[in-house]
Amino acid sequence: MSDRLTLVFARKADDLELSAERLSTALGIRFVRRDSDYWGGDYHLARNIDGIAAECRLHVNADFYDGAPIFSEHPDAKLLLHFHECENDERIVAAATEAGFELRARKTSL
Repeated sequence: MSDRLTLVFARKADDLELSAERLSTALGIRFVRRDSDYWGGDYHLARNIDGIAAECRLHVNADFYDGAPIFSEHPDAKLLLHFHECENDERIVAAATEAGFELRARKTSL
């Protein structure tokens, strides 16, 4: 079994819609806008992205009810971007960086 790579990016600006547009253009992916209290309200999701990743989720890093960071290990981040089961991490890092995101974590698992 091959390793599964997860990448986590953070952005200090809170422009969710603009960030989704920039990432869509840079990576050629189509996000679906969704809503969830767990993910801080509106968020964007893309699945089965050929040649890129199995899943990408872009969301605010603030609890819907009290505003506390959802991921406390990134308290300064207004937006978080997760790519799961990455196939092309160099392309992802380049596109996310161009869209104003900073790589915060690179995790591998079986």
